[in-house]
Amino acid sequence: MKRRVLAFVCTLAMIVSAMPVTGLHVTKVMAAADKPDNLQLKVENNKDVISWDEVTGASSYKIYKSNSRFGTYSLVNTTTERSFSCEAKQGTYYKVSAELNGKETEKSSPVSEETALFGENVLIYSPEDNNSEIQREVDRLFTQQEEAQFDENRYAVMFKKGKYSDNLKLNVGFYTQVAGLGALPTDTAIGNIEVSANWLFANNGETKNATQNFWRSVENLTVNSNVMWAVSQATAFRRMNVKGNVTLVDNGSWASGGYMSDSKISNTLDLASQQQWFNRNTEAKSFQGTSWNLVDVGCVGDSDRVNNTSTVQNTVISDTPGTAERPYLVCDDNNNYSVFVPAYKENTVGISWANGKEDGKSIPIEQFYVAKPDTDTADTINAALKSGKHLLLTPGIYRIDKPIEITNADTVVLGLGYATLEPINGTEAMKIADVDGVRVAGLLFEAGHKNSETLLRVGEEKTGQSHAANPVVLSDIFFRVGGANHTQTVSCDTCVQINSNNVIGDNFWVWRADHGWDASVGWDENICYNGLIVNGDNVTIYALMVEHFEEYQTIWNGNGGKMYFYQSEMPYDVPSTEAYMSHNGTVEGWASYKVADTVETHEAYGLGMYSFYTGATIDQERAMEVPNAKGVKVTNALTHNLANSSQVKHVINNAGTSTKDDYCPTIKLYNDNYVGKITITPSGAYTNAQMVTINCETEGAQVYYTTDGSTPSKTNGTLYTKSFEVNETTTVKAKAFVDGKNPSETTANIVIDDKNIALGKTVTSSSVREGSGNRAMYAIDGDNSTRWESEWQDNEWLKVDLGGMYEVTGFKIIWDWAAARDYNVQISEDGANWSNIYKKTSGSSNATVKYTFKNKKRARYIRIYCTARVSEYGNSIVSFEVYGNTINNVKVADKPDTLQIQSVKANDVTLNWRASGNAKYYNVYRATGISGKYLQINKAPVSENTYTDKVNVLNASKYSYKVSAVSEGGYESALSDFVVLSTRDNYGKQAFDYSPEANTTQDPEEPKYPNESIVDDEEELNNQASEVTDAEGRHEAEDSDLVGGGSISTVDKGSWNNFSGLSYVENLNDNTKDNIHQYISFKVKADKSGIYRITVGYTGTDAGTKLGVAVDNGKWKLIETIPSENWCLTEAISMDIKLNKGLNTVKVSGAVDGGWLCLDYVDIKFAREEATTGVHPETTRKPVETTGKAKPIKVKGTTVKSVTKKKSSTKAKISLKKVSGAKSYKIQISTSKKFKKVLVTKTVKKANFTIKSKKIKNKKNMYVRVQVCKIIKGKKYYSSWSKAKKFKIKK
Repeated sequence: MKRRVLAFVCTLAMIVSAMPVTGLHVTKVMAAADKPDNLQLKVENNKDVISWDEVTGASSYKIYKSNSRFGTYSLVNTTTERSFSCEAKQGTYYKVSAELNGKETEKSSPVSEETALFGENVLIYSPEDNNSEIQREVDRLFTQQEEAQFDENRYAVMFKKGKYSDNLKLNVGFYTQVAGLGALPTDTAIGNIEVSANWLFANNGETKNATQNFWRSVENLTVNSNVMWAVSQATAFRRMNVKGNVTLVDNGSWASGGYMSDSKISNTLDLASQQQWFNRNTEAKSFQGTSWNLVDVGCVGDSDRVNNTSTVQNTVISDTPGTAERPYLVCDDNNNYSVFVPAYKENTVGISWANGKEDGKSIPIEQFYVAKPDTDTADTINAALKSGKHLLLTPGIYRIDKPIEITNADTVVLGLGYATLEPINGTEAMKIADVDGVRVAGLLFEAGHKNSETLLRVGEEKTGQSHAANPVVLSDIFFRVGGANHTQTVSCDTCVQINSNNVIGDNFWVWRADHGWDASVGWDENICYNGLIVNGDNVTIYALMVEHFEEYQTIWNGNGGKMYFYQSEMPYDVPSTEAYMSHNGTVEGWASYKVADTVETHEAYGLGMYSFYTGATIDQERAMEVPNAKGVKVTNALTHNLANSSQVKHVINNAGTSTKDDYCPTIKLYNDNYVGKITITPSGAYTNAQMVTINCETEGAQVYYTTDGSTPSKTNGTLYTKSFEVNETTTVKAKAFVDGKNPSETTANIVIDDKNIALGKTVTSSSVREGSGNRAMYAIDGDNSTRWESEWQDNEWLKVDLGGMYEVTGFKIIWDWAAARDYNVQISEDGANWSNIYKKTSGSSNATVKYTFKNKKRARYIRIYCTARVSEYGNSIVSFEVYGNTINNVKVADKPDTLQIQSVKANDVTLNWRASGNAKYYNVYRATGISGKYLQINKAPVSENTYTDKVNVLNASKYSYKVSAVSEGGYESALSDFVVLSTRDNYGKQAFDYSPEANTTQDPEEPKYPNESIVDDEEELNNQASEVTDAEGRHEAEDSDLVGGGSISTVDKGSWNNFSGLSYVENLNDNTKDNIHQYISFKVKADKSGIYRITVGYTGTDAGTKLGVAVDNGKWKLIETIPSENWCLTEAISMDIKLNKGLNTVKVSGAVDGGWLCLDYVDIKFAREEATTGVHPETTRKPVETTGKAKPIKVKGTTVKSVTKKKSSTKAKISLKKVSGAKSYKIQISTSKKFKKVLVTKTVKKANFTIKSKKIKNKKNMYVRVQVCKIIKGKKYYSSWSKAKKFKIKK
């Protein structure tokens, strides 16, 4: 939430400095150097066998035992040995002292069968214990864990049944689970439980901040006092019996929770200032307080809350439709341990333990494999699970090289003390088979530094198997990507994927870290695309919190899903609009909650979706996407922009107001009160005019549409009555209306390009990168947000079958970053005989290559053949356009298919195939051996679709055949697929019985080197180097070569109506005046030498931004641009350049020394003869007419007064000269005085501040510069950069 982020900014230095470097267990902290240490206990032959490390100089050792951890210890034996044994008894604790120099040392830390079973990080107390000792130990634990947000220590604090002192108070810190070990919450009573917010403050220390109080829980206890539980996500308050009030904040602190279930509050449950909260099956005398999003399911009690105002959503569901409470550890009166597994129940209200018992089953601890993080591996755990054991994971971090696999039905997996699973080999952390009744509870899943597809997979894939009677239940399951890794980036594609049906989730926090250790926090440091994907049907989730993922936070593909309470924040750190475009680059921003278009039934209750974009200004289209299906219902959904100038335009689909217009835009009910889904067909890229049809699911709806980019309404647009034709690129928008219902709307982009003859044609490739999904078709789909990607190797190709004979006039290729360095463009009439018409030996990343042939080329096939790459990656083509015209009255025969061997004899082989359309006759080709070439074997045309080859079949080990079809005009088709006849076995022996079946299946491989003729078109290749356009005229930026970066984006003609052409160039802005390396480049031919006026059309809203122009290898000339009114309107600047007669290379850069520009076009016009007196060329700025007479606004700059840091520190103190009226200051830090490489870019609001970045640690020479930002008439304007100031490095 906003409050958490602001706190993080203010207190990061404090947090990092307070993080423990290594974890120390509490009992280790208390150890003395001269007392026995490292006590170990084993049970052998029904005896407790205790051993310990030698104390140097000790003459003997004394053994004490007690009935509890801090009970009265009695001396039972003295020995000179370092071990002792006695009758085994569960619950007995032992201590050892040493006799040293005639004196007895302090007693050791205690050991027992309980510590041997559960490990030292499970602290178990008894009512017999000294309460002062308990208090002392839990206080020390809290001191250690209060600020240990990204520490590796994990703890469970357990209380056996009985009454403890009313003065016993537990403060609960990070990674701490507190639990009673009785069968019921009423079995175990303590004085007080508390979570405070004393360690983190906001508002310059004025406000306590609980928005980072994560990863802690309490369960199964009675508390005899009021409780303060100021928490946020990844927490649980379960099965609690509170004899007093519960408040969910710390004296007005910020908090962003939270989860409570199966609990009873004798007085008031006060939400106070919690931003959101979820209660399930909870009873209270009264519920008080309000929040943005509050959901109560199956709760009992009076409510004084204000319901459903414009900023408050209180969603009440009377019954819990179906759930099972979390399994929990129990210790009986004889100190025997078991795990109680509550039964699955439906339609429940109130607590599960109201009648003094709970339905379910008890599983003895002996049926569990009790794992420990320092000794167990995935192999040992999986072996135990396979044998039929359940699994109990004691506190700690389990770094596993393969997934933990749950394959048996009804398996219970219980984590204590936030046991953490981290995969280290790019696998899942856990896989659950598609079986009944598995229970998993109390785990934290951590992404590793090797990318995992998912961390938790439930069901390998979706099946039709129902688990309705005995569902898989996941309780208190948390996921984290980044933040905790000190040294390495981390990543996974998705955190959790649910493929099984009927799964129940109960309390999830799925988090891509927005703060933590620098190494694992950042857009490219902790990469994860989606938090949760639900593929299974009838899945129910209570309390789903998903935050900061780089695409959809939640994707729900299964039918029948139910979701109660959703808290989500979109990612803070989106670096740019371009990096955060959904729907193939056509929609700004990714919705948080996505229900697939194919879903027919889904219910979601109480959703809060929030934005706080810190890296870029994002105008997110919507917070939630759902199909307009009758069975899809959303109740109480809201969105809110926590700060800055970004916005979320709609709540659900296109419904709901913008966060710029309302504080908390809300939709109370989204279902039958909305008109059904609208469909516009077709949508995509085409070479000819298209008939457009619009349909609406709601019968009788009136549909209005527009084709000019404006929003349709009953007063704007055309009422749809029948299909209509579009014959140019058009954006069709439609909106459906029904009286008494909210309208629905949709948009379709139809691209008509009659010049690109490759659109919609058949395309094949040598390969597609495995797992990428970047298929060959994406290179010719007219969509620059998709691409083809080959395998990571040379000699790869992409081939387009134009489907007929064309006069090809040219082509255009847009390369991705992974491009070909050396490649040929080839054409063919038959698919076998090729001509090289274009050769490139110096290709670059992100290049755009457009070429027009000197003469038209007759071809049916065109191919890009890549022989060498610019990088280790594959060849990746964003777009391949082919230009030309059909050849009238030319018929091309279809490629023959279903070629087969009909019969085989000693001296002939008979083939047949299906007759081809437009075929006048056929040619037959044969290759001999495993590396032979295909040669035509028919001397005369073959008029029928059968042929007998007169050949001695035993003269070779292998024969391969292909057939082509020839049309009336003599145009030969591509060769058919091959068929093989094998005449030898693998040992060279004759293996021939004259039957096709015996000899056509032994070796179904084509010869490795099939014949393919490739020749150079010398005329065209000679023309390639000299083929340039005339200098005078307009040159579209998108048709130029892109050097050093850049990308081409499509213009929205509806609103960007003064752009030239259909596209523009962006992302060429990483330039300084001394290092301009990102620019467009194109060749022009000048009829005469002289001074030419060059006018550059661009868009860019930053004041003071410069661009550069250069000719050939000459110096770059810089000019300051005029800010455009907005990104949808272009401006233009002009300057004079010198062109020589003949060939010239013109270069135009993106932004230089800060700012951002998009390039639209370049106009060149002869101005005058070159002056002979050495007059400097004139430079002018001229706005485009359609933008009016905008005058440049200049912002006064400032200077850096001082900058200091310690060499090894990651922090620097910077002081600027304050500028009146400044909105902010943009800071850049570089190791170069000319800022050739920028280490840090940051925007601050104060003139004196501390900047923190790992990138400035241990650097010797660094410089800082600053720009001033002011808001003038609602627009941002920047000053020029200040002079560079060198860092002062302190020792």
